[in-house]
Amino acid sequence: MARKNKNVGHVTEHLRWSPKCREHFFPWRSRVADSLHSGGIAEAGISDLYPGYSLGRIDPRYHLLIYATQGRGLVRGLTTELVVGSGEVAVIPAHTPFTYTPHRGRWRYLWIHLHEEKRWSRLDGKPMHTRRTVLTQQLDHAMEGFLKEYRSKRVAADRMVSLYGETINICVLRDHGADEVPADASIETKLEELWQSVYSNLMHPWSTTELAARIGVSEPHLHRLVLRYAHTTPMRMVLRLRMEHAQELLIQQDWPLRIISERVGYRDQFAFAVAFKKFSGVTPGHFRDRR
Repeated sequence: MARKNKNVGHVTEHLRWSPKCREHFFPWRSRVADSLHSGGIAEAGISDLYPGYSLGRIDPRYHLLIYATQGRGLVRGLTTELVVGSGEVAVIPAHTPFTYTPHRGRWRYLWIHLHEEKRWSRLDGKPMHTRRTVLTQQLDHAMEGFLKEYRSKRVAADRMVSLYGETINICVLRDHGADEVPADASIETKLEELWQSVYSNLMHPWSTTELAARIGVSEPHLHRLVLRYAHTTPMRMVLRLRMEHAQELLIQQDWPLRIISERVGYRDQFAFAVAFKKFSGVTPGHFRDRR
């Protein structure tokens, strides 16, 4: 049932729940969350939502980050409407009215509230927006690990929780912190723009030579940069973008595998199926059956 307290334009203060939805909140009153608090994180959690769910806030006193891992979500502001999909992060600065809901199906995402403080000052006054990020998988692994270890009674579980918390802090700081070295921020921006170009044209036969030329560096230097900032190689990053988009298409569309393979840059359906299984652990058909 909806609870409406206020109205600002078309944004209302409300929460609508759907029976299939699941949300996992971090244990903020426990001392194991100290590592996150010290990193400027106010709250965090993992949500797995279905159509019917909707959340709206009029004047949030925190910066909101939404990292989509599966499906898509629709985020609306007073004058802006965004769709955030797998591999993207939606950034909603503090005091920005918003509402969000799953977009045409299941939507799983990681959410993080950041305190209003100096380390996140680059977010102050900015409009809400989405962009590609290379840190979603690392952040997902760290947040799942944090919750799993917190619930366990295994040896040194508290220490593991702390380590996962530090990893979460580092990922968020790399993506949104204000205390980066300007040169590093410029390089990360160039890489983000490069991956956005790749994602926008996955049918193109990308090569390391072309990727390096796009940002004006040599191939060996590109390898070093991608290894440093994304912990992978340039072509493995291209593969990740192809496979993540293929997962989205398998969930959202009923297209034949031949069409999906072409959309993500594979002329050979068999080669696509082999690459997909190696990346996802299951065949495209089995992945689609999980919907």
